[in-house]
Amino acid sequence: MSEQFKTPLPIRLFLVVAAVVLFKMVYDISQQNRENQLAIIELNKKIDKLSIPIANAQQDVERLNTGFSKIIKGIDRMGMEIGKSTRNVQLIQNDVHEEMSTIGKKISNISNQLSTIQSNTRSPFRR
Repeated sequence: MSEQFKTPLPIRLFLVVAAVVLFKMVYDISQQNRENQLAIIELNKKIDKLSIPIANAQQDVERLNTGFSKIIKGIDRMGMEIGKSTRNVQLIQNDVHEEMSTIGKKISNISNQLSTIQSNTRSPFRR
């Protein structure tokens, strides 16, 4: 052996084994890193596949919200129209009540006049 390598054999063997172990560790870390990258790529693909339906669902929800808002506005307008109609019905009922009252008075007057006529026709000389 030459004088350059005066390191004892067990130490040289230990260094070679340590180098092999370190190389193996670096290789394993590299493999794990590669597997992680592939898993991340697959996960990104799945996320992309899910994001399209989620975006569509968000658009559908926005459309539903717009539709519900229009329905609520329509119901509000209907409520106002029903309120107006109710007031109109009340006015009509008041008018009908007044007319019925007037008709009742007229009928009562006619009935009184008929009673007077009847009593006059029964005894024409009573006057």
